[in-house]
Amino acid sequence: MRAVAAGVIKHENGPKLRAWRDTITREALRIGGSDWTPIDGPVRLHVALTVPAPSRVNISAVEPIEHGMVPRCAPMTTPDVDKLLRAVQDALSPRDDRKAGETTKLRARRFKLLTDDCRIVDSLAAKTYPCPGHTHPWALPWPGAVIRISSLDVDTPPFPNSTLRRPDAFPPEVGELRDAVGLRRAAV
Repeated sequence: MRAVAAGVIKHENGPKLRAWRDTITREALRIGGSDWTPIDGPVRLHVALTVPAPSRVNISAVEPIEHGMVPRCAPMTTPDVDKLLRAVQDALSPRDDRKAGETTKLRARRFKLLTDDCRIVDSLAAKTYPCPGHTHPWALPWPGAVIRISSLDVDTPPFPNSTLRRPDAFPPEVGELRDAVGLRRAAV
């Protein structure tokens, strides 16, 4: 956020942030379907955020490697993981920012997975670089996010930890979704 005038604050990356939120909304709609009823109860949110790999890495964050292995580097760069998580949460329940008497804006008609992001009462997030130098098992081969939402009463597998050692394999139960997104990305 950046102050541009007295009492006026703007997102420094406003257009990029809106595009990121729109992508999350579009994928949620694709998976949830147009007849989705927004969740209005307590939920758990797990997010693995794959951020673009830098051209140079911080040597202090690199795991020493054996011959033939891919080096792993922790993504200790901006943006902070909490800011990325907040953008995901906002995308899952876009607000209607209309003023009284104003016409309906496009964002007021956007898909909502949750009635409000305050329904998220338990969340974990991890930030990683793309495969193969990733530090989290849910890393994608491109920048993006793997998002798991569940009711608070539903037992879910634990959210995996990040590691500088070789992470576990990508979960097969969401591999088909990852592959479908990859095909759509290749078609663009």
